[in-house]
Amino acid sequence: MYIKKPKANYLGLSHEQWLKLRDILAIIMRHKSQPYQSNLIMSALNKIDDREQRNIFECYYFKPEGIVSIAKSRGLTERVVGQLLIRAVQAFIEQYDDGHLLLMFKDSELENEETE
Repeated sequence: MYIKKPKANYLGLSHEQWLKLRDILAIIMRHKSQPYQSNLIMSALNKIDDREQRNIFECYYFKPEGIVSIAKSRGLTERVVGQLLIRAVQAFIEQYDDGHLLLMFKDSELENEETE
C-alpha cells in the first residue's frame, strides 16, 4: 500500500498556492525587458545570499533555462537544482516589493477561511 506523502509547505502557503506564486513570479520576471534595471528586482535578488542559488534563480527566471538544462550545465542532479531554486525563490519572494506578492497569497488564504 502506497501512502501519499503530503506536499511541502513553503512560506506558509499550500502547495497549490506555492505553484501559483512561482508561475506569477515567472510571468513577472520573463516579461520584464531588462530585469537588472528594476530596483525592486535587484534589491530582492541581492537578498539571495547563496551565490549558487542566485545564479540558478537568474538562469531559470531571466534567461530562461529549464531545470534540466541548468542541471546539465552545472553537473548537478535535477533534484538538487530544484531544491536550490526553491530556496532562492523563497528568499526572493520574502523581499520582493517588501513581501507584497507573498502577502497577497496569504491574504487570499485568510479570505477563503473566513468564507468557509
